[in-house]
Amino acid sequence: MSKAIRVTAILSLIAEVLYFLLGQLVGTVLGLINFTPKGLLSGNNSGELTTSVILLAVTIIGAAAYSIVVAGLDVYLFATARSESENVVLEIIGLVYIGVLAPLGSLLSVLINWIAAHFTGQMGLVLVSSARSMVGYFGVLSSIATTLLIISLSFSIFRKKYASIEVYPEE
Repeated sequence: MSKAIRVTAILSLIAEVLYFLLGQLVGTVLGLINFTPKGLLSGNNSGELTTSVILLAVTIIGAAAYSIVVAGLDVYLFATARSESENVVLEIIGLVYIGVLAPLGSLLSVLINWIAAHFTGQMGLVLVSSARSMVGYFGVLSSIATTLLIISLSFSIFRKKYASIEVYPEE
């Protein structure tokens, strides 16, 4: 059982790091480079471009916070996979975070789009939406990481609460 916990935690960590690096950072930069309307680059629209970049930076910071929590839980699970502790508080907190708090990131996306439309106008909204759509190509990596983390957390809870040490003596 500890091997399954470690493998799923490592795969989750790899998928989340790849998503953050490729999706959030590279995807946003590529979106900015490829989809920046030429009108935003002129001097009279530089405020829209600056505001759009700030909004995208806020989105990246939110994604970084989520990725840090996922990575922290993955490292915790890997480190405690063979632990004889029966304490599952952190695993429960992790499941609550993923199930309740993390979906609030979707609301942040909606709020970012609303702010972009309200403060930067049509061109700024196009820029933010285009950059975020480029990030969406890598979204499957985050879904894989989250799914593997849920599996790993569930395995850890099962191992600590229901599987006795006698059942898995070879670990």
